[in-house]
This record gives sequence, C-alpha cells and structure tokens, in this order.
Amino acid sequence: GLADAPVFAKAGAIVPLAAGDGLHNPDELVVHVFPGADNVFHLYEDDGLAASSLTPLQQTWRSETWSLTLGPVEGETAHLPAERTWVLCFRGAAAEASVSANMPITTDYDAESHTLRVTAVALPPTSVFTVTLTNPDGSLLASQNRVLETCHKLVAAFRIDTRVKQTLYDQLPALIENPADLAQYELHL
Repeated sequence: GLADAPVFAKAGAIVPLAAGDGLHNPDELVVHVFPGADNVFHLYEDDGLAASSLTPLQQTWRSETWSLTLGPVEGETAHLPAERTWVLCFRGAAAEASVSANMPITTDYDAESHTLRVTAVALPPTSVFTVTLTNPDGSLLASQNRVLETCHKLVAAFRIDTRVKQTLYDQLPALIENPADLAQYELHL
C-alpha cells in the first residue's frame, strides 16, 4: 500500500517541513533529522521582495551523542515570526535516549516509527537552541528488525486459499529462521 512505500534519507539528512500554503514564513517548523553523519543545513526564508535570512541547522552525530543546534538567524529578521515553535523529529532514535536542551522543551516518543519528537515553543530568531540525545547504556538507535511485521503484511495481502494463508501466517516466525521450509508452499504461491 501507499503507506508502506519506503522513504529514504541519506545519513545525517536534515529535512525542514512547514504546514500551510508555503507562501508565508510559518510560526511552526517541523524538522526531521536522520542519524549517521554530521550535516549542516541553511534554511532560507524571505519576504518575497528584498529581505532574506538564513537559519543554520547543524547536526553532530556520534554513536553516544546526537545533537542539533538551530540559529541564530543570519540576515534580516523582520519578515520572520517574532517567535517560532520548533518541532524536532529525531528519526530512528531509541526510546531510552535521554534528552537535554538549553531551553524548555517537551518530548514525545512514537514507538511505531522510532521517532523522538522534541518541541521548543516561542523561540525568537536571535536565539540559539541546542538539543542533545545521549544513551550511555547503549546505542542511540532503535532496533528496527521489521522482517516479521513486513512478512505479516505481505501474507495478509496474498490472494490464496484462506486455510493456506492462515497456516503460512502462523508459521512465519519459523519460516523466517529457515526460509528453505517455504518450498512446501511453492504450488500455492
């Protein structure tokens, strides 16, 4: 299905998104950051005429720490909101990661997508905002073995005899361990 289409992002990718019509500089920005490498992104915004600004977003990735620093804005700021809410989505983060920031934040973890959402409200353009994730007891990355989940979705979509489908579905954990056992289903598949 369309919801199952993979979305690929290179290591260290920084992807800002905004709701609305895309014509105005938004009061809230959602930034998706992906692990695996250091990266810098400069968010360009303007007033449609002559005033423009760049907001640097710098990600630093290490196996034991993952941080993102926003700002301060470079250039003119009159066309920007006086205060902006930033929602940072750390994709692939482990649920056990601890979060620290130099401003008040709220956090929320989505276990299904392995995304840690960090929200900072009412930041002026001149501020510098840094969020750091750490996990001294293990990896910052969530374990994402979704083989069984994916196989369940595939079998559920198969158009085969209902009894064969149910048997195959029930045996998936064993079949993943020993794929050669799938040969018995060759005629049905």
